[in-house]
Amino acid sequence: MIAGVQLYEIWQVRDNASGTDRKLARIQEGLEQFLVENGRYPCPAPLDAPLDTPEFGVEVSDNCGAAGDVPGTFRAPGRDGRMVRTGAVPVRTLGVADSLSFDAYKKRFVYAVTEEYAGPDIEVDANNGAIAIVDGNDNNATATPGNIVQVVYSMGSDDNGAYTVSGALLQPCDSGGLSGENCDFDTDATFRNTITKSRNYNDPFVHKLTYAPARHVITCLETGVPVPAKVAYLVDTSGSMALAEPAKSSASSGQCPASMPGCSRIDVARWAMRRAVPARLAYNAELASAPGSTAITGFVGYNNVATVLANLGDPTFDDPTQPGYTPPEHDEISGRLENKLQGMCPDGSTPLGIHIEALAETIGDGEDGRPNKIVVISDGLSNNGKNPIAAAQHIRIRYPNLQVDIIDVFGNPPLMDIATLTGGQYYATTNPDELLEALYSATGVCGTSVSPAAPVDRHGCGSAGGWWN
Repeated sequence: MIAGVQLYEIWQVRDNASGTDRKLARIQEGLEQFLVENGRYPCPAPLDAPLDTPEFGVEVSDNCGAAGDVPGTFRAPGRDGRMVRTGAVPVRTLGVADSLSFDAYKKRFVYAVTEEYAGPDIEVDANNGAIAIVDGNDNNATATPGNIVQVVYSMGSDDNGAYTVSGALLQPCDSGGLSGENCDFDTDATFRNTITKSRNYNDPFVHKLTYAPARHVITCLETGVPVPAKVAYLVDTSGSMALAEPAKSSASSGQCPASMPGCSRIDVARWAMRRAVPARLAYNAELASAPGSTAITGFVGYNNVATVLANLGDPTFDDPTQPGYTPPEHDEISGRLENKLQGMCPDGSTPLGIHIEALAETIGDGEDGRPNKIVVISDGLSNNGKNPIAAAQHIRIRYPNLQVDIIDVFGNPPLMDIATLTGGQYYATTNPDELLEALYSATGVCGTSVSPAAPVDRHGCGSAGGWWN
């Protein structure tokens, strides 16, 4: 009997742990889906709201930072003094089951979010939250200290500062010890996460914690991406791409190349394209296997895919599969490319989804082991025409060997879902060198000896310099 009891206790610990893990994963999926649909994270619900009341599982405000003090939620300053609000998972706002409000230990999950990203009129930057994660020895547990946007966690079997399923406080928070870091909600925005668990009666720590990862550019050497057959570059030419970036310095997050001080986002995109496209063409022409075509376009239409296709025409920039093809010289490539780039003048909204689908219809499916590729450089979420998530789902079904890579030059985590659905890569960077690295990686030319002559850089668009000059 004693042995049986011990085995049951071991089983119970593992079952509670795995059950909590499954719930945490489903909550994170719900939060990311909410972000995709609404462009923001939800504000927390009250931790002490009783079951089956109007307040249970409902975010306290759709503008978290402006809500002020709300009973059942707690506010504390995080990185750079920006506020973080902590409360319960807003399961009813997310549209998920009420049972996801509590863990396998029958205690409510705790949800904390950087307030500015749970409100209107701001683009969520996955690398720029205000929440800090530390380990069991108070070391920073993220690459950039204090940069986490949101976190959800379970207090496990620890009662310190925990709330029951029905919203009753089990024990007032004792901020001392390991677990105190996760219940001093109104003191700071630092939370503890460690795989070292302690069931020491005097200082337990059995918490489980999850948060959305901060995504950075993946370097060439980490990807192992095959050289795609056909590549279509899609450059976001919406009005926001005309916004200026700060000058290059080690302290700035958005940077201009040294050759282009006072640049805009579209200038940074052009700077990288001037280097990546010739490398793609040169390496593509040397392939022992059949080389593929290369297309380039900006936004050419609005509202629906048919309009875009009608205006798109043939976006092909280079096609070695044509009879009698002769590889162009570098000067010819640079001249034709500059004409393309200077025709991309930022203006209007962001019809991203319909352009992705139109390019998919244009270049079609690749082959097993050698996909076709759409490479998107964008700074914003789609706000015209088809939802890009629906476009990605269409591509996944109709063109299983067509991938969409997203190079996010501002920080919009929902764009990640487009890449994920199509088996592509997601890169987030405001650094021009990392942007160029992402373009090399997306088209499989990493680590090659191809190094075209340095191009001539200039601002603006059009022969007279357009909007910038």
